[in-house]
Amino acid sequence: MARARNSLDGNWGVAVVFTFLFIFITQSFQSLNQLSVLFPRFMGNATALQAKFIMSLITLTVTYLFAGIFQLGVSRFYLDIIRSQPARLVRLFYGFKFWRSALSAYMLMMMYIALWSLLLVIPGIVAAFSYAMTFFVLADNPGMSAVDALRASKRMMQGNRYKLFTLFCAFAGWYLVAFLTCGIGFLWVQPYMFTAIAAFYEEVADPAVAAGDSA
Repeated sequence: MARARNSLDGNWGVAVVFTFLFIFITQSFQSLNQLSVLFPRFMGNATALQAKFIMSLITLTVTYLFAGIFQLGVSRFYLDIIRSQPARLVRLFYGFKFWRSALSAYMLMMMYIALWSLLLVIPGIVAAFSYAMTFFVLADNPGMSAVDALRASKRMMQGNRYKLFTLFCAFAGWYLVAFLTCGIGFLWVQPYMFTAIAAFYEEVADPAVAAGDSA
């Protein structure tokens, strides 16, 4: 967390704008589903119900298609900050250059977590922490396959899952404060947390993985 604060010194402005753009774009996807409340005004109840289902399906599909792509861009942006490289807003769209691996990694990660969650809640949480570094791995190694990125994350998180859990817990109070500010505080808390996670990745990553091609 201390390293994150030091890295954000002089970068708070661009990090806040980056977070605002990320939230705005991702929430725009979710707002598509809200249009369904207008359907009953223009069509019968049966037709409106079918239209709501189609709109929900479209929203879910769009969200899943772009979630991994933007997550890769977010990971690249905060790795730039933690490594004292220029923080550029265009990094938000970095994942579109490698959309196949980003999409595959996200789908596989969600599938693995869901399958482990079928056993009990705890295995699902453990799986989520095991694959938490996947997009940082891809940000450093965009040519790596999704399966290899997941494996690399799982390998580097062995013995480090609890450390990441405690890092998340350390931000609980900050998120409460952000909530009390009607959400405005999230524009500062999110960059703080993601930069700290990028610093965590730097500490646990295999040297060969962290030294990948991240152009």
